[in-house]
Amino acid sequence: MRKAGQFEALAAEYASVKFDEELLNQILGFEIEKAKIKDTACYRVEDVIGKE
Repeated sequence: MRKAGQFEALAAEYASVKFDEELLNQILGFEIEKAKIKDTACYRVEDVIGKE
């Protein structure tokens, strides 16, 4: 949704979603933060967890 420019829809739809797996929660939080600043760039999991 973020790559399609649907920033507000992404943030609204997924703001309260929680997964059992912490990595998925980190990725979702990262996506929501990027949507808030209208960022459409591509990222990798390494960008989320801070490893290279």
